[in-house]
Amino acid sequence: LAADADRAVGCLVGLAMGDALGAPLEFHPVRYKGDPDYAKYSPPAGFDEALWQDKSEMRETNRFLLQMGQWTDDTAMALCLADSLLAHNGLHPRDLRLRFLAWWRLGYNNAFRLDADRARLWGSRASIGCGGIVGESLQEFRKDAADYTKTGTIHSSGNGSIMRNAPVPILYHRDIDVAMEAAWRQSKTTHQGDEAADCARLLTWICVNAIVSGSGKRVLQNLDDFPARFYSTKCLAQSQQEERCTDNAEADLADRDWRWRRSSYRYSPKRAKADPGYAGSYAMDCLAMALHCVHVTDSLESALLHAANLCGDADTVAAVTGQIAGAIYGASAVPRSWRQHLQRWDDGDIPRRAWLLFTASQPADPAAREQQSRWVTLPAAETHEVQEAEPPPLECKCKRRFASNVLFELHRKKCKVAEKDQTEPICDNV
Repeated sequence: LAADADRAVGCLVGLAMGDALGAPLEFHPVRYKGDPDYAKYSPPAGFDEALWQDKSEMRETNRFLLQMGQWTDDTAMALCLADSLLAHNGLHPRDLRLRFLAWWRLGYNNAFRLDADRARLWGSRASIGCGGIVGESLQEFRKDAADYTKTGTIHSSGNGSIMRNAPVPILYHRDIDVAMEAAWRQSKTTHQGDEAADCARLLTWICVNAIVSGSGKRVLQNLDDFPARFYSTKCLAQSQQEERCTDNAEADLADRDWRWRRSSYRYSPKRAKADPGYAGSYAMDCLAMALHCVHVTDSLESALLHAANLCGDADTVAAVTGQIAGAIYGASAVPRSWRQHLQRWDDGDIPRRAWLLFTASQPADPAAREQQSRWVTLPAAETHEVQEAEPPPLECKCKRRFASNVLFELHRKKCKVAEKDQTEPICDNV
């Protein structure tokens, strides 16, 4: 591959590799290298059998029972985005949302089509990892097949839209302004959050510049020119602590620290303490930590391992790290043994998609596509099958709801029983 093509392919392959590396450590309490109990809870990230072999009912690692190289929702949704971009030579929001729904209900683009053992147990259609914000948007889409979600608020800024973003900078690498607009709009298909959408723009800005310039990590030194739409994302791009302003008038500024260039950078202590097993799930936290992981390391391999070993929302933080590191170092920097684990399940389709995106003809402007979106008719048979596949909601007696049966069962095992009523479990922050 030419150097720029290698970096473009690396952006998507890096996403998938980070997802696969972080998946077995997801939901573990966040940890930092140098902490006294750093190695207490699990083996380090990597394709070492010790991390994947625990199949017990109360397993603490690899909770989705994945095999080495298999991916979660991060990569599956990125592949849905890639397919939609290729099918329409640009962003088509409603088609994209249908593909997301087909992933969750029909197993489209999940990691299990070549996994005969898993198919015998649960069927290849049983996808994993649907987050709360994404799940609500998919439920909404079944009732109203609109281009963009109306669920949540402008503050609904989970990391679910940046984790899948890699296909956008690859396809639109020739025009960074159009690329950022497409990133904003793809984010809005599942997340109303403005910060999440602007994080997608920033991630796209970084990846396009890395792919096109070939300047390596120097691309992280030139983020002052990023045209942020919000004060918070401007501070994130420039690795700054927020100062008091109208945008954060009621916020604790200790939780608005985005100085990811510091060697000692950590997540917001308040958010990490509130949900240590999901630290990094806020889009701003996720992107800041991903930038930190690339900044303090000197290779794709070390950046991904650094991100995955943080635990918390390990697969997504590592997937975002992988997009940046892949665009900087290229697909050729992925260790051969890692590629072999991934290829076992994708049969080479992930790098092929990235190549097709990179070599596609000039894509349509997303603003122009908006005017054409209504002429697309959803396939009646496919839409019917997706809707018929809808299972009944999973709800614990504590009233917490789950889209995933795996997460539902894990939650039930860790719910505490209230002293006043032995039949009513109470959530224990899981």
